[in-house]
This record gives sequence, C-alpha cells and structure tokens, in this order.
Amino acid sequence: MKTGPPNPAELTGQLSQMLGRPLTVDLRSYQHIPHIGLDGMVAAEIPSLGLFLCRLPFPIWSELDYHFIPRYPPNPLPVFAVSLDRPGGRWDNVVRTLYLSLVALTGARLEHPDNSVCYRSSLDGTVSRTIGPLGRGSLLLRTPPLVRLNAVDVAELEKTCARLTALPGLLEIPEILFAAQSLERGAMPGVGLAEDTAICAIALEELLMKPNSKQLTATFARRVGVLLNDQVPAAEVASIRLARMIYRARSQVLHGEADLTRLDWVLLNRCSRLALAGAITVIARSLHCGLLTAYSPAVLGELLDRGTMR
Repeated sequence: MKTGPPNPAELTGQLSQMLGRPLTVDLRSYQHIPHIGLDGMVAAEIPSLGLFLCRLPFPIWSELDYHFIPRYPPNPLPVFAVSLDRPGGRWDNVVRTLYLSLVALTGARLEHPDNSVCYRSSLDGTVSRTIGPLGRGSLLLRTPPLVRLNAVDVAELEKTCARLTALPGLLEIPEILFAAQSLERGAMPGVGLAEDTAICAIALEELLMKPNSKQLTATFARRVGVLLNDQVPAAEVASIRLARMIYRARSQVLHGEADLTRLDWVLLNRCSRLALAGAITVIARSLHCGLLTAYSPAVLGELLDRGTMR
C-alpha cells in the first residue's frame, strides 16, 4: 500500500505515456464528471477551458486517493476533467461552463461534477480532496453512462465552451447565473422529472420575459419555441407546441396538479433543459457578435420574437 503523497510530475508522466504525447504542463485539478463516457477516445482536449476529458485508469486516480487501493478492483475507467494549468478562469467557473455545455449538447440530467470527487494536487506533492454527496463510490458505477461523447460531439462541446468563455463575467449576470444553477439543482438526487421541468421553465421566464409580461403562455411558447427549433430542428409549429406544454407543465407542478401519467415528462424535461442551456449559449453568441450590446430580457425577447437569433 502507498505510504506517501503522489507526485504531480509522476502523474504527468503517466498520463503522457497513456496519451502517447508529451505533456509539458503541470496537471493540478482532477474533477470526476459523472455519467459521461468517451467513444473511441482515451482523451479529448477542450482548449478553451484549458483541460481535457480523460478516461483515467485506476493506477492513476488511485495515486490521488489511497482510500481505493485496498478495497476496490482496478477496472473502472471513469471520465475526469483534468486541468492543463492554463488560464481558464476560476476552477468552479470552468467546471460550470463544462457542465452547461454538456447539457446544451445533450439535454441530459447529468449530475453536476461538484456532487462527485475533485482532487487538487500542488507542486509539493500534497493533494486536497473534495468529496460531494455522491461520494467516492460515484467513480465505481457499473451502469452505462447517460452520455457517450464521440469526436463530433467533442468538437461541438468545444464550440459551446469557447462561446461561453469568450465573455468574461457572463456567468456573473444574475439571471444567467440563476439559469445555470437551475440546471444544476434540477438534476440533484431526489428531484423528479416534473420538478426539474418546472425549475427550468421558471429560469426560462427569468431569462426571456420582462416582469409583468402579458399573454404569458403565448409569449413563453413563441420564444422558447425559437430556442427549441434551434436546438432540435423540427417543424416550427411542433417546437411552439412543445414549449407551450412545458409552460403548462410548470404551472401544474407549481399548483400541485401535475399528472405524472398523462404527460411525456422525459421528453418535456429534455426539451426544457435543452432550451434553458441553449438560451444561455444564444445570449453568449449574441453578445459576442454584437446582436446584443448588453443582456436584457426585453431586448432578448424582441430579438427572439423577430427570429433574429437563429
């Protein structure tokens, strides 16, 4: 059994050998990303965030956490976000951006990485561990991942991450931070599909509609319909109908009238998450290209009404 702390330089060497290319930077942060798998790849770099997603073998991540060595078999390949120690902003914002981009790509109810395990190594060889509600056992799940990323998916993921990181302070805008946190809260253990859908719908209202808006259902359906049509291309009338169903489902949940047997909550939940994550990325894209000079629900809503955001 190991008796001393891991050496970051040794870990860098092991990963370099595994990837088949040299890594000349110190690897400081190792954040487990629950429910994610990689198809046909050992690792995938996300340059805009200064990290790569990596199927980290047991011998490497057990160096960071000796708790596992005497107790568990060395066969899982959990996916970690491994920091390349480049400028990428605060680590919590980097992880939030990655999570938001994954939801925008997939619409999946992924556990936020903070609910799992994060290891931070320093130059002197010491390691700090942050263990979330899922505990260390989240590394050893034998169930298939909810999302498997291939090379095309990773390229789209990088595009979204790059849009979000191009605007420093984006996630500090109160409505956008609330939206990002809503996606995280909705996927927490104990929160059902109906509640998650309502949480997303409320955040969409905050983002897209000014206070005291009239014709709430019609306005919500029209604007969210544009977002859904952008995320999941379909007939426009179908997107608006889905958006209207999301808003009505939100009202049912808030008033304690949700019928869990009559609605397709899996579909509504995925679409509500896609729309909310998509709204954030649309705002980022519009600010970056100059369609918006500053975020405002009123101006954003008008652009969506005119279809200018597509």
